[in-house]
Amino acid sequence: HLPHHLSLPFAETKARAAARRDLGLPEEALIVCAPGLATTAKGLDAALLALGALRQRHPRLLFVVAGDGDRGRILEEARAAGMEGAVRCTGRLSLPDFARHLCAADVVLNLRFPTHGEISGALVRALGLGRPVLVTAGTPATDEFPEGVVVPVDPGPGQEAELRALLDLLLEDAPLRER
Repeated sequence: HLPHHLSLPFAETKARAAARRDLGLPEEALIVCAPGLATTAKGLDAALLALGALRQRHPRLLFVVAGDGDRGRILEEARAAGMEGAVRCTGRLSLPDFARHLCAADVVLNLRFPTHGEISGALVRALGLGRPVLVTAGTPATDEFPEGVVVPVDPGPGQEAELRALLDLLLEDAPLRER
């Protein structure tokens, strides 16, 4: 039981390729999506550093911040992390476009630290679409689901290295992402 106002499905679910075409995203890209309001609690700084370290191994990598946030700050951090040209910030989205971005993703980042005990609607939507979702360990996102449903990431000093290892594994192994 997940207490949440969310009701699924709320929009037409599209296949990954169709969602990418609708959004103008490259069909061949490996898309990591961070959905929702891009606050400092979402760990985007660590995610950008981890993704920057993986960019040579995964040249088709594209990081999409699907939601409102400080675009200038995100792009500045992207440049510093070696992700310049491989980050898209959408700004605020309609619910159907928000869902399309989750459909288009290969991997979803739903990190939150600190948390206020809430379950993320974006997390529930991404899981409903069958996307692998990395979440912050020790939060309701890990406590409310059986083991193996989400991928927990420790928010401590090793977060960047752990993100890098987990993302590398998921980006490298398409069958694992689908499972």
